[in-house]
Amino acid sequence: MLQLLSETEAPHESPSTEPSLPWGCSGATIVLKQPSVIQARFDKAAVAELSPRRIEAMSTGELSRAVRDVGVLHFCDETRLELLDRPTLERLVYLARRTCRNQGY
Repeated sequence: MLQLLSETEAPHESPSTEPSLPWGCSGATIVLKQPSVIQARFDKAAVAELSPRRIEAMSTGELSRAVRDVGVLHFCDETRLELLDRPTLERLVYLARRTCRNQGY
């Protein structure tokens, strides 16, 4: 995540610790922050309980991770899931959900 702060909002640090910007930005400080994202693994029970509303709210990364984590769709290349469009990923999650439910989860 990239956050641009004005000079008044810049954190107070010694000038020697601030990174130099080669393209000559002046009047602003760029602060890079790592988002604290915990990527939970999807198990078959969690995928079986997904509601249509939750599937529609999931990001494309979550959709592909859900399909990959349960490993029930043996006909698709799981290494290329990120290349699929959103409607296809949603259909694969619905199919994975149905498969998980049929397996008793």
